[in-house]
Amino acid sequence: MIDIKALEDNLQAILEPVVINIDPEAILIVEPNDEITPNSSYATMKLISLAKTGFSEVKEVDSNGDVLVRSEYDISFQFSSFGPNSKNINTNLHFAITDNILIHESLVDLGLFQFNSPIVSDVPVFENTQWEERNQITVLFHYAYEELVQVSVIEQATLDGTYKDIADNIVLQTSQTIISP
Repeated sequence: MIDIKALEDNLQAILEPVVINIDPEAILIVEPNDEITPNSSYATMKLISLAKTGFSEVKEVDSNGDVLVRSEYDISFQFSSFGPNSKNINTNLHFAITDNILIHESLVDLGLFQFNSPIVSDVPVFENTQWEERNQITVLFHYAYEELVQVSVIEQATLDGTYKDIADNIVLQTSQTIISP
């Protein structure tokens, strides 16, 4: 089973240094967040979709009775940034995800493979509100998840069969027990 919280925490740990590099007082917050909004620039990260793609791939059962199951998903994260450095924060997040080899390798270690080139966009401000610079990007990843699953072992199976030949009125019954090697 996918641990979404662990995935979000790991992604946050990889990308928060990019945010801090733009503004040392900024942080990357995983949404939903019920804490107080920071006073400086900040960014938020929110999982917006997770969809399984195709069937799971099941490997051979090993000598311990475990089987490796690999499933693949399309997963989207939305990054929003707020404050005076928001455009720089999201632009650098964009470039870090798409072009930074160290970030790329860290994402691959998590099973995340970025497959779109997100566009940094300004978020419109509503009338009669205090203006604050806001920007967003949505990043689509292909996510490969592997899990080791313990399978049950069938110790033995008994097969019973009946053959009926209506023309000659013959009935044959058979039974065979197969024991696990």
